[in-house]
Amino acid sequence: LEEISGSPRGGKVDRTSSLIREAAEEPEMLCPVVRLLTGELWPRWEGREMGIGPESIAAALADVCDIDLSIERHQKGDMGLVAEAALRHKRQSSLFGQPLDVLAVYEDLRRISSFKGSDSDQRKTAVLRGLFLLASPEEGKFIARTALRSMQAGLGLRTMIEAISSALACDAQSLARA
Repeated sequence: LEEISGSPRGGKVDRTSSLIREAAEEPEMLCPVVRLLTGELWPRWEGREMGIGPESIAAALADVCDIDLSIERHQKGDMGLVAEAALRHKRQSSLFGQPLDVLAVYEDLRRISSFKGSDSDQRKTAVLRGLFLLASPEEGKFIARTALRSMQAGLGLRTMIEAISSALACDAQSLARA
């Protein structure tokens, strides 16, 4: 996502297409990868929401980091950048120094929307805290942005249609109609 964000439009299509092609090798990964790339974890017609706001992100980050988040929020504004800065100052680090698993991140973020009731905010924050604890600063930036539905990667509908069309060798116009 970092590489895609910084690429010109043609580069975004190429890089995204490459990721989609790689995901298509494992069919169960295709939907999660596309959904995480766009930051839309459900089809819009489902009307599902995670019920996560900047305060939930800040609460989860405060539990794992040793910095003044109010200063970071004031300076950076974007909670993704706040998460990235905060995760450079973790109190603890993961026992495993490897990237997060795409499917696990996707499932955890989707699971957040199922929490209802009086303790749902605490449960949502706990899931986010767990993700942030395992995340690198760069991964944390995109976890926060996905949770807030604010990817800022420049992957609009037209770009995604071109990338999927290229990755799966199908007609872009037919794909757009579908």
